[in-house]
Amino acid sequence: MGRSHRPRQPAQPAPQPLRGGAANGASDRDASAALGAGPSTADPVGRFGSWDWDLTTDTMQWSDRTCQIFGIQPLTPVTREQMLELVHPQDRAGVAEVLATARTTRRGFSHEYRALRGDGTVLVIELNGEVVLDAGQRAPRLLGTASDITDRRRAETERRNLATVLDSSDDAITTCSLDGVFLTWNRGAEKLYGYTAEEAIGQPLDLIIPLGERAKDHLNWERLINDEPVRSLETVRLTKDGRTVVVAVTRSLIIDATRGVIGVASVGRDITEHKRAQALLAAAHADAVAASELKSRFLANMSHEIRTPMNGVIGISELLLDTDLSADQRSYAEQIARSGEDMMRIINDILDISKIEAGQLELEVRDFNLHETIEHACALAGLEARAKGLALDVQIAADVPRRAQGDGQRLCQVILNLVSNAVKFTQQGAVKVRASRAGHARIRIEIADTGIGIEPHALHRMFEPFTQADASTTRRYGGTGLGLAIARDLVDLMGGRIGAESQPGQGSTFWFELEMAAADNGEPASQTPARANASAGRQGAAAPLELVPELGRSVAPVFGEQASAG
Repeated sequence: MGRSHRPRQPAQPAPQPLRGGAANGASDRDASAALGAGPSTADPVGRFGSWDWDLTTDTMQWSDRTCQIFGIQPLTPVTREQMLELVHPQDRAGVAEVLATARTTRRGFSHEYRALRGDGTVLVIELNGEVVLDAGQRAPRLLGTASDITDRRRAETERRNLATVLDSSDDAITTCSLDGVFLTWNRGAEKLYGYTAEEAIGQPLDLIIPLGERAKDHLNWERLINDEPVRSLETVRLTKDGRTVVVAVTRSLIIDATRGVIGVASVGRDITEHKRAQALLAAAHADAVAASELKSRFLANMSHEIRTPMNGVIGISELLLDTDLSADQRSYAEQIARSGEDMMRIINDILDISKIEAGQLELEVRDFNLHETIEHACALAGLEARAKGLALDVQIAADVPRRAQGDGQRLCQVILNLVSNAVKFTQQGAVKVRASRAGHARIRIEIADTGIGIEPHALHRMFEPFTQADASTTRRYGGTGLGLAIARDLVDLMGGRIGAESQPGQGSTFWFELEMAAADNGEPASQTPARANASAGRQGAAAPLELVPELGRSVAPVFGEQASAG
């Protein structure tokens, strides 16, 4: 740590000796007078103290400020050994050598070393001394100052560390004077622009600005200098080899201790590849949107083209069933009608999922009868439940509002898909539908069945389009795998959430929750929960469905069919 400067010539002639300690009143002002203007590198007044070394007695007199710097009580006199005890052990030999050289050569000195205060604090001290000659040209005394430069050296170290960090940054970090001349240029700038620091420093900012960008950049520069708000900008820069690169530039003013603006610091990052990837992504997105729109138009056209003859098939089959037919003929006609209805449901599902994916499906928010919507959806699925001899139990809690605001048709579609899914995969037992409040304006609907259940590893895939638990499910139960996907997308579109719990062989519970405020004229349900029940023994006749009117076969094709995974 110790650092010496070139010895100086002895001072002429000798002033009066300085006195150390409080008792004899030595002052730092006296030391400054003895040394003239003092060392040019001295810290401001109050940061240095004075000392007077009598070479004849080998003792030193220290001013109060010197004692304060080293953290000791004023001492008179201080021996050279005592003074060296306050020097850091690793610098002690260097200080002793400097003092000995000054004594023998009669030359002044300036030396930097580490000192130890009484409390263990390490200081950085700058020691300056001058040899004072008497009338016989002898050197009886050394006068000098001791400056605490710890803060200065710490700041310099921090600046060096900061410079190291900035220089090692991959970003191009530069500084310019107010007239736009480069003052510093880090390695990141060398890498980005191709110029070395030696080539760039002293050059104008236009060195890296293409001709067509200069007017805009100069305007941005002036706004920054005038302290106007300037955001980070993406601009074009010119490299040494003539290439243009897209650079994200952030500029900030450099302020000195007097709060004056002395320059501009810039940080630039090469975003050429990022912008190129962004452009490719935008193009790919545009292509995808165009393809989606084309698909939607194709499906809409195909749906229309298929619906027309399919409606004819369904209508003629219903008319045919109203005529006198033999048993075989009636069976054939019923199969035609069921197949036509199945085809219409598939068409509707595909069209719905296409509209949802294209973002073209819009909700119609209006007042509707929530209770009737739930019951209506269950009535549609109840026809199939009754045919399989299943109990379909519907419960609506007393605090569920009768009238609500939302898209009742789409809510009915969600319930129908989930209930139909439950009925399809339940061979015996019951399907239970429960509607309740899940918050101030949140409605929760659960559909629980006693069906085949779903393996845990397959449960998370059940809401994906064209997905079922496994291939055997499709072969045994049929379906497109779109019903649950449509239900999920509709619930998402309505701002709700949907989920499922299941155990193989123990049935499944599908549920969803929606924010659904009561309509202005909404009425609470009666104190007794509404219940609708459709059940049939495996050998008995079907029981009538309470609270839900019987609905004809022609209504069913309006809504999509569901499979356990669709």
